[in-house]
Amino acid sequence: DADGRASRFLAACDAASKSEALKATFRVALFVGNAMNAAKPKLQAAGIPLAALEKLSKAKGTTGSSGLALVVEVGRKKGLVDPLDLEDDLRGKLAAIAKDEPAKDAVRLLEKDRTFVAKAAAAESKASSDDFLADVDAALTRLRRRLDDINEATTALLTTFGEDPTKTDPGQWLARLLTVVAAVARVAADVNARDAEKALQ
Repeated sequence: DADGRASRFLAACDAASKSEALKATFRVALFVGNAMNAAKPKLQAAGIPLAALEKLSKAKGTTGSSGLALVVEVGRKKGLVDPLDLEDDLRGKLAAIAKDEPAKDAVRLLEKDRTFVAKAAAAESKASSDDFLADVDAALTRLRRRLDDINEATTALLTTFGEDPTKTDPGQWLARLLTVVAAVARVAADVNARDAEKALQ
C-alpha cells in the first residue's frame, strides 16, 4: 500500500542520513579520488557526488586494485570505514524500496479514483459513493502529509551528500546508492579474503 511505501522510503532516507559509515565512505572516496588524480590539479575536488563513487568502482589504481578496494583499505587504515556497517541496516532498507513505485504515483492514482467516483456520485447521488469519497479524501490527506515528509527528508539527504535536490530524482539516487553500497560490501569481502590468505602464508 502507498502508506507502506512512504514508510519504507522514509526509513531508507533516515538510514542513509544517519549512517556514519556511509558518510565516512564518501570522505575516504574523496581522499582516494584526489590521490589518484594527484598529478592533475584541475581534477582535485572539494566534495564527491555519488556518480564519482560509481566511477571509482570501475577505476583501477596503480596496483591494479579497484578504486573501491582502495577506499575500503584506506578507510580501515584510518579507522573511518567498516563496510560491514553499510551491509546491514542501510542495505536492507535500501533494498526494501528497490521495487516500490514512488509514493507520489499512489497519490495520483487516488486522485483519479476520486474524480471518477465524484462524477458518478453527482450523477447518481449514492450514499455509498459519498462514504467512499470520504475515505479517499482521508487517504489523500494522509498521503500528502507523508509526501511532505518525504520531500523534506530527501532534500536534507541529498544536500548532506552534496547533490542538488532540484536536479536529482531521490528514488533513482537511492537505487544507485544501493548499487554502490552492495559493491562496497563485495569489495570488502574480497579484501577480507585476500588479507586472510596473506595471513596464512
